[in-house]
Amino acid sequence: MSLLKWPATLADTDTPSCVGNHRTSMYKSSRLPLRLLVACVMLVGGLAVSPFDARAVTQNVTFSIVTDGTVGSVGLDIINNDGSPFGYEQMVRWSSDGQLWNWNWTPGSSNYGYRTTRTNGFTFTQTATIVRLEVYPHATSGCTGADESNPCYWNIYDPWVGDHGGVQIQVDNTMGSNWLDIGPLPLTKLGVGGAFRIDGNIVSSTPVPDNRVEIDLFQIDCSWHETCVHPPTAPSGREYGSFGTSKSRGMRWTGGVGLPGRYVIFIRDTATGRNFQGLVDIANGAVPTIDLDAICFGLRMCVQDSGSTPAAAGNFHAMSPTRILDTRNSIGITDGPVRAGDGSQKSTNPQ
Repeated sequence: MSLLKWPATLADTDTPSCVGNHRTSMYKSSRLPLRLLVACVMLVGGLAVSPFDARAVTQNVTFSIVTDGTVGSVGLDIINNDGSPFGYEQMVRWSSDGQLWNWNWTPGSSNYGYRTTRTNGFTFTQTATIVRLEVYPHATSGCTGADESNPCYWNIYDPWVGDHGGVQIQVDNTMGSNWLDIGPLPLTKLGVGGAFRIDGNIVSSTPVPDNRVEIDLFQIDCSWHETCVHPPTAPSGREYGSFGTSKSRGMRWTGGVGLPGRYVIFIRDTATGRNFQGLVDIANGAVPTIDLDAICFGLRMCVQDSGSTPAAAGNFHAMSPTRILDTRNSIGITDGPVRAGDGSQKSTNPQ
């Protein structure tokens, strides 16, 4: 499958075409209801941080990308501010040498997509108290990202290919006076630190053509009373996480290259209009299957954002009283009449 090229028009995509073909920010599309939003936004001292301060001053987010020879794009998301037609307030590119670049993302411009000036991050005047960066490595190798005449410059993010995955980080103003100095952000790399390809299956009773299912996933930490693989820590000491967004190919979905851990996942079935979001633990060899016919698409925990789940078809019917052995916990027997110790709760020997 050939890579999409950018520039593209707003009719082609909801995000700048250097990123991909649909909006991905964790909060931009109002996909999180309040209870899940609170669970995902950083909590400090038990209190959620308000996204905006009443005073408007110039603020600067500084960061760098540990490129490992990659090129890509970074989106700035000031949570709950939807003033951008793309879903991000600003975007920058990075070249393989680690330099960050502003670029022309004015729709219809003859130089749309071209680099303009160097930068060390983002500058804005909205006095946000929470910001996120979402980082997209582009699907290319051996490209400098500093030559618009080279076709590789126009390749976009494609989680189906490549050895590097996207990452995302959220910071807030409770982190000290230098909270907007994020510092270097490493990408996930296949085989490094446990990174693997998050590729899973799709099952459905109806055909699943390419692009039917849309997926966004964001690595988060688990609650204080739970056990999970914690997200990585950047050189600045701040926690960040894997991130991916994609559309399905046949009976497969992908989150790109990511790390094991807990994720917020958004799943949209474009054929039925059913949209779910949920929490799921993902590991190498343990990537969930998306069941388009099931409640929650087969996730253990979810919130339905839109659409409706069809009623189950069929009827109850009688079953023969064949003895069953549950091999997961050895309850029951395979044959013969019911006898003492065959699995009752009072038994100390369920065999």
